[in-house]
Amino acid sequence: MAVNLSLSKAAIWIAALSIGLIFVIALGAWFGALFEQPKQIARIGYLSPAWPSPDQAAFEQKLRSLGYRIAESVDVEYRFSEGSDDRLNVLAAQLVDSHVDVIVALSPEGAKAAQMATRTIPIVFVSISDPVGMGLVESLARPGGNITGIANMPADLNLKRLEVLKDAMPDLRRIGILVRPTNPNSQLHLPSETVVARQLGLDARVYNIEGWDKFDGVFGAMAQDRMQGVLAIQDSMLFAKRQAMMEAAARQRLPVIADSLEYAESNALIAYGVKSYRDLLERAAAYVDKILRGAKPADIPIDQPMNIELAINLKVARELEIDIPRAMLGRANELLE
Repeated sequence: MAVNLSLSKAAIWIAALSIGLIFVIALGAWFGALFEQPKQIARIGYLSPAWPSPDQAAFEQKLRSLGYRIAESVDVEYRFSEGSDDRLNVLAAQLVDSHVDVIVALSPEGAKAAQMATRTIPIVFVSISDPVGMGLVESLARPGGNITGIANMPADLNLKRLEVLKDAMPDLRRIGILVRPTNPNSQLHLPSETVVARQLGLDARVYNIEGWDKFDGVFGAMAQDRMQGVLAIQDSMLFAKRQAMMEAAARQRLPVIADSLEYAESNALIAYGVKSYRDLLERAAAYVDKILRGAKPADIPIDQPMNIELAINLKVARELEIDIPRAMLGRANELLE
């Protein structure tokens, strides 16, 4: 009888300890749930003046390579203005009202709209050649404020492109400069570009493009004025519509020089500048990563890609019967067939 009593007491103690252990575990889990911080999904606002936005897929791909999972650890909210500056301001305000963690702003107009909408949310601009001259940042080395970003080569490369096209076409005498009148970045440097063109012995005329359905009219006017070549000023919205632009140029048999490889791939005669716009978007994603990890835009120097590349479309040269000098072909980084 004594043995059975001892066993009963042991069973009671074991049961009590088990119940106590379960209670402690449950209590710990309750306190853990009470104080556990909910997982935060980083929210990125992506503000672009055109659809499709230039190589936004490259932006997301770079985020993935940095360890982010789209729609899981990071959410990208896209806003496209379809070329309307007024709508850019509305969309920038929407992103601010939705409390995104950082805004990626393409084009000078996009950066200006974001700057007007917020002085606190970090902004990463893409494709601006003179952010200091535009009043976006205090300096390239130390931007100050809430804005930093990726430049797309100095604006004076437009001057160099005039020389490059002249080298490719020694008999060039008349050139059309294609520009959007609402782009503050290009308007800032347009006077110096026309001066340099004249110094090269070129009759330079400026042609404003007002809308995406106006390419045929603009290139038709250039042909009527007997222009022999076209300089397309670097512009993210022109880039987004480059295929339509190149088709209009082809109909008038006008060779075009522009700023990135994608233009040559779309049948510009020459591209001279950054290797690709995709690279700029990948760099922007890396800047976003720095900011999400705690870096301040004021302390992140402006990224200035320094690799300038020359691409020549040989197929277009043949079609337009342009005999590009052998020396120039020899220094090209890309020869496209």
